[in-house]
Amino acid sequence: QIRGAFRRLAKVYHPDVPQTGDIGKFQELQRAAQKLITGQAPAPAWDAGSLESLFTQTSTHVYASPAQRPPSVAHRPLEHADFAGTRNGRVDVAQCTRVRTPNLRKTPRLERITHQASPETLARVQRVLMEATGTAAEATMPLAMVGFILEGHTHSIGEQRVADLAMALEKEFGIELLTILAGTWINFPMPRELQSVKDLADHIESKMALAS
Repeated sequence: QIRGAFRRLAKVYHPDVPQTGDIGKFQELQRAAQKLITGQAPAPAWDAGSLESLFTQTSTHVYASPAQRPPSVAHRPLEHADFAGTRNGRVDVAQCTRVRTPNLRKTPRLERITHQASPETLARVQRVLMEATGTAAEATMPLAMVGFILEGHTHSIGEQRVADLAMALEKEFGIELLTILAGTWINFPMPRELQSVKDLADHIESKMALAS
């Protein structure tokens, strides 16, 4: 129920949603849902309904374009330490190019998942996600709830923390997962059906099969 409520609200606040997307509220939504899932809710009576009430108790204003949206005030102001070395959290492609693990095995782009992740692969993915985010990454958890948020239909990486997470996965498995184009743009090519932590592990298993 909590995950269902999260998915419904994510369709409103995800930064990819043209008119109602709000990165601040979406981050707050992630944190609130994670607290409910891990039993850290403010009160024992809190449930999925509480999550929906919290994020729908005020009306959502629809703007003509994303540029007209004012900054969200629903979350704490971001501090410099949160995004040290980045441009207000936006990805620094040049820095990624410098620190990315060298000699990664290259594989073709996957249009669909071809292999199921082994328990070992899933555990390794979960460990990397937990070390990078401090969040216990359950297999069924939506990727957005662990901060793995891609932008647009091209699966672009817009935030440095997401790039760091993807590069940590590359280092762990020794395969190329990212595409950096012309030193100015970075994305994470993947099949559209990838939604959960388990799906990500399946994707990596499929990529490793091609690299072997």
